[in-house]
Amino acid sequence: MFYHFYENKVNIDYSMFEFMKYFYKHPDSQTKWHTDKKRIDLIRMEHRNSTPEFAKSVLQVIRDMFPNNVVTLHAFMGLDQDSKSFNIHKDKAHVLYLQVFGETEFSIWENDPSLDHRPDNLEPEQAICLEKRIFKPGDAVWVRRGTYHYIKPLTPRVSFSFGVEGDLDLESVNFPQLNNVISDIT
Repeated sequence: MFYHFYENKVNIDYSMFEFMKYFYKHPDSQTKWHTDKKRIDLIRMEHRNSTPEFAKSVLQVIRDMFPNNVVTLHAFMGLDQDSKSFNIHKDKAHVLYLQVFGETEFSIWENDPSLDHRPDNLEPEQAICLEKRIFKPGDAVWVRRGTYHYIKPLTPRVSFSFGVEGDLDLESVNFPQLNNVISDIT
């Protein structure tokens, strides 16, 4: 399986006001402004003591599941309903994507080998969509490394991306069990 959805599994006990205080204190060297896309990325959040408790809990669950891998945390903040994400792309890490605030349309796209010869960031008319879902706060998806996906912001939003770098023993990961673990962390 290339992906697994978790609907309304993480209790986001955190306000936008708290996130904005966190954002303003994030190091400039780890903040990427994309003014053309009306988006701000916060990287290396896994190293900050002030990272929200729910995110620390998710980080710990993932680290416990994959103790031999580096786990990262990034936030993507869209400033209005017209903000842009990446086009259809694949990541070099395995990712647990979590919707924190707002709504996005999350879609999974066919892993056609011919797409590998094209640049990342494909336009939607260049590929075949396999599944689309509207994500609300608390929704998450596990996306296996190399799986084409697309995130379309529908409202101002904040999303967290937990990356698991390196090779994994995915055959031993019980995705339904992960569902229960994610439910129990908050």
